Amino acid sequence: MKDKHIGKIKQIFGVGWEAYCKNNPVRPAITMNVHKMMACRTELMGFRQWVCPSCGVSRKVPHTCKSRFCSICGMVATENWIRRQFGFLLNCSYQHVVVTIPFEVRWIAKRCRKEVLCAMSRIAAVVMMEWAQERGFQIGIVSFFHSFGETLQSHPHFHMIVTSGGLTEKGTWHVERSAFPAHILMPRYRARMLSFLKELLLSGKVKTKASKWFHIKELAKTTTHWQFYVEKITHNQRSMILYITRYVKRMIMSEKRIVDWDNKVVSFMTHKGRLLVYKLDQFIACLVQHIPDRYFHLVRYYGIYAPASRKRYAKALPFWGTLQKRFPPSTWRDRQAQRLGYDPLHCQTCRTDLLPLVVSYPRKWAELTWQQLLDANGIAYQLKLEGDNTS
Repeated sequence: MKDKHIGKIKQIFGVGWEAYCKNNPVRPAITMNVHKMMACRTELMGFRQWVCPSCGVSRKVPHTCKSRFCSICGMVATENWIRRQFGFLLNCSYQHVVVTIPFEVRWIAKRCRKEVLCAMSRIAAVVMMEWAQERGFQIGIVSFFHSFGETLQSHPHFHMIVTSGGLTEKGTWHVERSAFPAHILMPRYRARMLSFLKELLLSGKVKTKASKWFHIKELAKTTTHWQFYVEKITHNQRSMILYITRYVKRMIMSEKRIVDWDNKVVSFMTHKGRLLVYKLDQFIACLVQHIPDRYFHLVRYYGIYAPASRKRYAKALPFWGTLQKRFPPSTWRDRQAQRLGYDPLHCQTCRTDLLPLVVSYPRKWAELTWQQLLDANGIAYQLKLEGDNTS
């Protein structure tokens, strides 16, 4: 039975997750994020209870899971991350670069996720930094990992925002007026990626039934469909960054795009307006394959933006300044005050602030059974999404 108070993703996983686990191998990172998402804003995740010292009115504030797989927590994390980055990135012109690998070698990325994805970002950044250093300046790069395409299929690629120009050895700022030559940088990127993939095959890290020499010969044939796309230099930094960072900390799709679902199929709209119908287990597989492994960095910094280059960053800061001043991250109290029109931790009767009474700590996700998670969400959902419970 569908419940409008419970997220659609939670309801879909409540119906089909156990059957999916029986028929498919599941990475530990997937299990952890799914369990956290199901426990989010329930008694299992814990809560804080506040009470009015005068009239005794109490209010429960549920704890959140902080999982990227949770549609609500991911959205909040993305907004706070953007606030921090706008106070860090230089207010200069940028180029938008997209790099990926062809379909023929994506099977290697699935079997060696961390190694291949890290190499994609690192090699693309090194190729661009070397090109800039040949011209006497150092650029700044922020790399964002995206793992999906329009139909939620596996399509690993990196979006990179690159400063148009950079810091010279003399400490001045060099303004570059032409975009990166993709026809020159793409062959360099492709050659280094192929060399890296061959090393993976020779080292035996990639498990395959066929001979490694057969795969090495096949790699030599993949000289097309290597994307190194470079857009024109833009002065509209904010819109470009907001476009790229939409799914940095949040789920790969909004629940609003899910049109309908039942125990067998799920209907949803793509971001281009196409209606797709997937079987329930197929839809779950499409979602969970994009959950990154634990400690995998979705955002990477190179050049003057790298943590080891903070002295160079300090030299570049006087030339441009940042996109905006630093703002503190938004809190649950701030978001609720904006949504409700009043402070949720302020008694509307006595006009006094509520005081903390009880803190309930979350259960360890690894100790939770699936039935406990279902039961917690099957209650008359006392702790609603981004909501509260007044007794």
